Amino acid sequence: MGVTVRSDRFVALAHDDTALAERWLTRDPRMARAMSTWGERAIDAAAHSGRRRLVRELLSYGADLDLFTACASGDLRLTRVELQSYAQEPLGIHLLPLLHFAIVNDDLVMLEALIGEGVAVNPAGAAVSPLHSAVAQGDSRMLEALLDAGADLCARDALGNSVIDWASDLLGFDSPIFEVLDKAG
Repeated sequence: MGVTVRSDRFVALAHDDTALAERWLTRDPRMARAMSTWGERAIDAAAHSGRRRLVRELLSYGADLDLFTACASGDLRLTRVELQSYAQEPLGIHLLPLLHFAIVNDDLVMLEALIGEGVAVNPAGAAVSPLHSAVAQGDSRMLEALLDAGADLCARDALGNSVIDWASDLLGFDSPIFEVLDKAG
C-alpha cells in the first residue's frame, strides 16, 4: 500500500476507529504526522471527531500541536497559551469553531473556561455554530452553557440549517434537548 493511500486510510480511521488507529500508530509511528490528499491531518480528524484519547496518543508520537488539538486534548493551560496567538475568532479544520473541539470531546470545563476567556459563542464564518455542535452531541449541559453565554438560537450552519433543524433531524422532537431549546426560545 502506497504512502498516500496509507495516509488517507489512517486519517479516515482517525475520524471513527480509535482502537484501529492506535494499533496502526504503534506499528508505524510516522502516521502521527499523516496528511490526507484532501488536506486533513490525522490529528485534525481525531480532534474534531471527539477522539481525545487518540489526540493524546498522536501528540505523544510527535503530531503537531495547535490551538485546536490543545483544546481537544483537554489541556487548558496549553489551550490558553495557543489562544494568545489568535487576533480574531479562531476557526479550525472544516471551518469549525474552537468551542466545537471542547464540545465534541465532552469537556464542559474547557468550554466554560474558553467562554470566560472571551471566545465567541457566535463565531462569524464558522461552518456550524457551537450550538449546532452541542445539539449533535445531545448534550444539554453544553447547550445551556452556550445559551447562558448568549449563543444565538437562530444560528444557521453553512447550508442554512438551524439549530432546531438539527435537533429535530438528529434527536427528534421528544428529546430533552428540545426542552432546553424551548426554554431558551
